[in-house]
Amino acid sequence: MGGRGSSSDGAAAGGSEAATSSKAATVDEKQAKIVQEPAQEELPELSNGSEKQIAWANKIREGRINRIDRADRDLAERIERREQYRRDGVPGRDSKEEAAAIELMKRQRVNLKSLKARILQDKSAKSWIDHRNISISDLYGRIYKENLVA
Repeated sequence: MGGRGSSSDGAAAGGSEAATSSKAATVDEKQAKIVQEPAQEELPELSNGSEKQIAWANKIREGRINRIDRADRDLAERIERREQYRRDGVPGRDSKEEAAAIELMKRQRVNLKSLKARILQDKSAKSWIDHRNISISDLYGRIYKENLVA
């Protein structure tokens, strides 16, 4: 977001800089649209199970959501740190590599939000229990493949 290079930098980069900023705009738009999260979200009530199964499924779901939220916060902090490096012109850091890393992390955040939105739609206690051993990374991988930004 911050500053841009000099006009000669933009001319040297040619169309690739425009393409990069176009992709960045797309990622930012997706990030804004995917989940407009309230400060404290209410989870849908689970069904398809006994009282004990529903309680167990709620614990599984809560754990998954907490891990996703933690990963999202970590990415947000890493993005901010990398953007600060770019603004400050930290020696030894290539600006183009930093920009690419920032864009990748922004896409990862979009995918995490998409994953969270999808798993929050699952209201079946049975489904949560049956899929309790599927890792967040495996779920994330599935969403990432579906949401690749061209």
